[in-house]
Amino acid sequence: MKHLYTLLFLLIALPGFAQKDFQPGYIVQNGDTLRGLVNQQGDKRQAVLATFKTSQDAKHQNFSPSQVTAYGITNGYAYEAKKISSPDSTYLLFLRVLVKGPASLYFYKDQNSGDHFFLLHQDSLQELVVKKTKEQLATGYSLVTDNKYKKTLFNAFKDCPNTGQAINKLPFKEESLIKMVATYNNCVAPNSRDLYAVKARKSEITYGVQAGAQKGFYTLTTDDTPEVSASSNIGYHAGLMLNITLPWASERISALFEAQYAYTTYNDQGAFDHNNGHTEYNLDLTYHHLKFPISIRYTLPGSKVRPFFNAGAVLNYALSQEERYSGTFKFTYNNEPNTFDRGIVPYPGKFFPGYVLGAGVYVPTWGSQKASVELRYETNRGNSRTYGYLTDTKQVSLTLGIYL
Repeated sequence: MKHLYTLLFLLIALPGFAQKDFQPGYIVQNGDTLRGLVNQQGDKRQAVLATFKTSQDAKHQNFSPSQVTAYGITNGYAYEAKKISSPDSTYLLFLRVLVKGPASLYFYKDQNSGDHFFLLHQDSLQELVVKKTKEQLATGYSLVTDNKYKKTLFNAFKDCPNTGQAINKLPFKEESLIKMVATYNNCVAPNSRDLYAVKARKSEITYGVQAGAQKGFYTLTTDDTPEVSASSNIGYHAGLMLNITLPWASERISALFEAQYAYTTYNDQGAFDHNNGHTEYNLDLTYHHLKFPISIRYTLPGSKVRPFFNAGAVLNYALSQEERYSGTFKFTYNNEPNTFDRGIVPYPGKFFPGYVLGAGVYVPTWGSQKASVELRYETNRGNSRTYGYLTDTKQVSLTLGIYL
């Protein structure tokens, strides 16, 4: 358990070490643009707070939408303070600028991770909405979708009739909305130099190879014997990895898919007393596994070295497994030793699932390539499928990955 506690400490502590990600940027206050460094802190926090400092060594300051009218990151996202109205109240938020022109498109993510899009046209700011309601039928309920955002766009873009058919087919997605508003701006102001549209955020796919070493800890408990345990020799593993960013959730979250081959051996011994006498045993185990971990990874901010941590599930498949459980036992009433030499589990299974926790860092290598170093903890129920035989395997591994 001490290995799990160590890794859990790392997972909890890492976010505290690297929550600040200051990038060159600006704030606009009282009509003046002040340049310095702006903290890039995720969609939810960016909507309510601008964190700014004049230089790397200066103390940072937090600004609300009532204190600055705009802020942004150089060569990155820009935000503008806008008044948002709801049936219950009116409040100020920083909206991320997606499109600027005769029609402007804005975005923000609320505290419940809901996405909101706003259209600014002729000084009127309106939210683009999809409304879903339940309608009672004789046989139950039906979910009715009202694409109100299409009506809003139709009314706003009347002076560009060519957009009508496209609006009819327009899905409620960031990329599609950006293209639609940008198309309208190019229609009504084709020669303007003030038009602006960001590129929609898309998933980035990276892949690479990995190799490393692991240490395993095996335990077996049966109905008639105490716990039999062993720690492995240093084993090795190698494989492939595929990482897909999930910008719709967060720019720091990604899905990690891996396929590994792992070789692990145990050569250990122990002893235990039981009701009938005393047993001394040797465990000789050899495993060739295919492993398929799937994890969610959260990458912390940083310039060159970027910490990350991940959690997920793993499916182990035994290509081959050789298990030898041998030794001697003596009955209490007879000192004559009896020998045994057999497999440890009568009917070992081929598949066994588990869970993984990991923490590590991305480091730069050559050119635009990067490498990762990760410490990982795995726990699974082992290979026993026999009633009365409970196996448990834990593993700590260190892996080096190279992204190609």
